[in-house]
Amino acid sequence: MLAQKARRAGFCPLVIDLFADQDTFEIAEEVRQVESLTSKDLDLAVNDLTKLYPVHDVVYGSGFEKNIQSLFFLQEKMNLLGNSPEVFATVQDKSYLFNFLSENNISFPDVYFSRPESGKWLIKPLQSEGGFGIRYENGGGIADKSDYWQRYLEGESMSALFIADGEKANILGFNRQWTAGHADGQVFVFSGIHNHASLSDLNKRTITGWVKLLVSHFGLRGLNSVDFILYQEQCYFLEVNPRPTASIELYDANLFDVNVSCSLGRKPDINVAQESHKGYQIIYAASDFRIPEDILWPVWSQDRPKSGAIIRKQQPVCSIIARGESSQQVLAKLTTRQSLIENIIKQGNSYHAIHS
Repeated sequence: MLAQKARRAGFCPLVIDLFADQDTFEIAEEVRQVESLTSKDLDLAVNDLTKLYPVHDVVYGSGFEKNIQSLFFLQEKMNLLGNSPEVFATVQDKSYLFNFLSENNISFPDVYFSRPESGKWLIKPLQSEGGFGIRYENGGGIADKSDYWQRYLEGESMSALFIADGEKANILGFNRQWTAGHADGQVFVFSGIHNHASLSDLNKRTITGWVKLLVSHFGLRGLNSVDFILYQEQCYFLEVNPRPTASIELYDANLFDVNVSCSLGRKPDINVAQESHKGYQIIYAASDFRIPEDILWPVWSQDRPKSGAIIRKQQPVCSIIARGESSQQVLAKLTTRQSLIENIIKQGNSYHAIHS
């Protein structure tokens, strides 16, 4: 995603990635696949690329929530665009974050750092991304100190994408998102997002106020998003993502260039016109399988694994994009296209099934 945006903005992207998908190789100038985002694994890839190219700047995406020290490592090596490691770490400090929200009258579902007495609760990791690790509380307590409790609200999950320069912010769009609902309890894993959230003007002003406070207090820079839930016509804050997220797929503006400019302190004066209806969805594997050697991916698919790659159950297979004249049309297209991908894989794996 970031490589594609960088290439369209006129940059020459060099990519370090866990998956190193087929289309990443097609887009990027060079790709280095790593086993993890630890500084040890990144060091080899960074040194390799910097020997070949005069690299000065780096933009990071997802996966650093559990590898914050790696951001400090990257900052020592190059100019880190977006939020600094210090800002990233502060935003990830849930105790500090929720205290700030309380002090500024920003509504959020009740939070506890030890098991509450009664009610319907979620257990959430202190450091996670994409909804992984979030589960319903079953009365069994928490095994370690890496989780916290948050009251469960039955509402509609949404987000707001914004650009910031450390002082001021500009909201680019309000989005509706949904989860995969895996059967093993991982029901909150991020699955898809659509760029037309049904929000009242009052709620939009509320979210805009939140973003202004967050940017001015934490000094957020570049592309960020805030997740929230709409419950009984009121918005409740869930978390802030201090990095580019999947929602940038929904906007055709040159957001990568804007991300770089705002990271360097230039004013976020971009105004994104109302985009056509667009949706993005991740397809997860229903079982273990191998990507067929002769698979023909549709043009509306991306993050396509290399031929022969082994995909494990509930790992992402690829992502799909759809446009339409309404939310209903976009969602219908995504459903149809997911079925097409699943059929292509099924037909191609008649003799390639992996039995655990």
